[in-house]
Amino acid sequence: MDKNGNKQDYFEFESGHSDLSKTRVLLYIGGDVVTLTLAELIFWPLELTALESDACVATATYDADQKVISWNASKKKGGLCE
Repeated sequence: MDKNGNKQDYFEFESGHSDLSKTRVLLYIGGDVVTLTLAELIFWPLELTALESDACVATATYDADQKVISWNASKKKGGLCE
């Protein structure tokens, strides 16, 4: 509950690969087409090790009708979550 008595929920989640998302998609599609999906043998381990996602936290505040009245999300290390 917040200071006004409204219900609040707290969430923790991973937010994609923020800076490289568009480049990664094009690379995956191109690699899959050229190698007939064999590129996944390279891309999948690369994604697990080299491309780190952002850890984010968010708070949702609800009114009496259980409708979200505010949503605040940020990176655990500071900054906005995309």
